[in-house]
Amino acid sequence: MFTTDHTQPLYLAQSLVAFTPSASLIQFTSGLGGLAVLALVIIVHEAGHFLAARLQGIRVKNFSIGFGPSFLSYKPENSETEFSLRLIPLGGFVSFPEETVKDESTGETQRLSDPNLLSNRPVGQRAIVVSAGVVANIFFAWISLFTSISLFGVAEPSFSPGALVVNIRNLDGPASQAGLQPNDIIVELQGEAIPASGMSAKQVADDIRSSGGKVLQVTVKRGDEYRHIQVKPECCNSKGEATLGGVELIPNMKIVRHRPSSVWNSVQFTNSEFTRFTSQVVGGLYRLITNFRQSSNGLAGPIGVVSMGAELARNDAASLFSFAAAISINLALINALPIPALDGGQMIFLLWEAIRGVPVSLRVQDAVNRTALFLFLVASGFLVFGDLDRLHILPGLFK
Repeated sequence: MFTTDHTQPLYLAQSLVAFTPSASLIQFTSGLGGLAVLALVIIVHEAGHFLAARLQGIRVKNFSIGFGPSFLSYKPENSETEFSLRLIPLGGFVSFPEETVKDESTGETQRLSDPNLLSNRPVGQRAIVVSAGVVANIFFAWISLFTSISLFGVAEPSFSPGALVVNIRNLDGPASQAGLQPNDIIVELQGEAIPASGMSAKQVADDIRSSGGKVLQVTVKRGDEYRHIQVKPECCNSKGEATLGGVELIPNMKIVRHRPSSVWNSVQFTNSEFTRFTSQVVGGLYRLITNFRQSSNGLAGPIGVVSMGAELARNDAASLFSFAAAISINLALINALPIPALDGGQMIFLLWEAIRGVPVSLRVQDAVNRTALFLFLVASGFLVFGDLDRLHILPGLFK
């Protein structure tokens, strides 16, 4: 993400992502894996901006991870760039030296003529700096997938009958009251066997939603035992759908991995997976834009992202690479959107300058980007509270 200040332009990477977090409580030991992934993806984005500037001889003032007050900083000898970690872990930024100076005698603000200032470079060079964060994230995503496929193999699902209960968010809901537990496998619903399929969870969920609140006969496999449970869904929401109270289902499956026979095969599989991941993220962003009310329930902030990474780190280290790729693609595409304060928004300013021959005034850029940045930070705050609520951390904070 990018914003400008007439004294200090900033490149920002915002950690707003369109993924649904796991609903289990964060365990901090394995949460380090998720935190490391999120931090690495942000660092890669900012490093793209930083390297694109420095390789062109453009001066850089700050390279920061996080916002707000700095609690750890380092400035190399003979360098004007300060590297810092900041208190609020919602992204990061690269900032550049002041572009103007105020004449004390006249009170007028004048542009500095230093050719190594970002604003004094041609539009093409500035465009490289603006777009470099997105390019870096895309490259990092591809490398992450290639590493995962080369080291661990291509993941293929092996389906078994039934739908797996991943989590039950509402412990006072009908599912918990009936005795349903996480890790149960629903193998029959109303006497009908649930087939081995990637659609098994959807089939069970659809049957529950359309039940009209009548008592359901459910057969579950718990370990090596089969148990028969009667459960009465709550009925009904505004759409006429019944619910069991926050039951999260996935198909009953195991991941089988096959290692490619050559480097070329690894590249081919990586290209295929990269295309699939990108299509999924684009589809998610499209649904978010066109149907925000429904899709916004799947938004996660930094805590949700760390929680997802923690779950993957506990269950499958190889999936952590795919998770990093997904987050990196997500960050790249979000920052490419033509929205003020994002990299895409700054490209619009540069395009305007290239067409008109004159830049958008610093005052206008500053006002637009400050407003957009404020809205993003507010949205980040709401996402953090949403993460805490979904992970059942928020109630504990107010006990």
